[in-house]
Amino acid sequence: MANIQVATAFATPSTFLADGTATGYSASDVGDYMHPYRVWRGSGVITSGTSYIGIDLGAAQTIVAAYVDNINTTSVKVESATSAAWAGLTTEATATVSQDPTDGRYKLFQLINSGTGRSRQFWRVLANSSSTTDSSPAMRVGGLTLVTALTTLTSNPGMPLDAVSVTAVQPTQMAGGGDEVSGLGNPYAVLTFSQSILSRTSANETEFFSWARPGQHVPVLIYINASDTSRAYMCRRVGDVALSTPGPGHYSYSGLTFKEVC
Repeated sequence: MANIQVATAFATPSTFLADGTATGYSASDVGDYMHPYRVWRGSGVITSGTSYIGIDLGAAQTIVAAYVDNINTTSVKVESATSAAWAGLTTEATATVSQDPTDGRYKLFQLINSGTGRSRQFWRVLANSSSTTDSSPAMRVGGLTLVTALTTLTSNPGMPLDAVSVTAVQPTQMAGGGDEVSGLGNPYAVLTFSQSILSRTSANETEFFSWARPGQHVPVLIYINASDTSRAYMCRRVGDVALSTPGPGHYSYSGLTFKEVC
């Protein structure tokens, strides 16, 4: 397992681009990365090399990573260009999209130019397969997030890393005894991190607070970076973080918990 990567800085789209959008759907929904089940859907049958959803940033901006959430195809190209006609095209990656074992969604976290980034105005996710993972014949994407700054932790949290799959339910007690349980929402992950002893250096503290300090309203993208590009989570921090000093020059923390958006 490589070191976890964390982002809180994301590009703001100017407009959205697509090869076609189905009636009742909006391309702009991919920019609402806090609600990945509000999906964009293409207007026709998914076609490799043709079907796409994209973002116009309004001006060139350096993007270091792209995060695709709740997509229904298993192979894509992440591309950047200098015009909406996709001139000056660069294929940043041809990538396999995998199913996250925790929440069951198909997702992709993709570094751009090995993480050094590229300055471009136009970005898109292009289908590299003509089949889907669900019953929809069309391409579907719940979120396309362009990352402008990324922190790679120099000290990973301690083990174990707790990742729990959660679905909101409503139990109802029945008159004859027992419960009737109804599902209320979509599945999501809850991640909890802790660290027993860490050297108390300014660099370590700055790194820790870069993802522990943001308020519970702030989106935090966490990529586990364990050879599985589906294990990325757009989250909000929940609860308080307990930071303690177990001895001179060291600190510990527990209860650093993030709830994935759904």
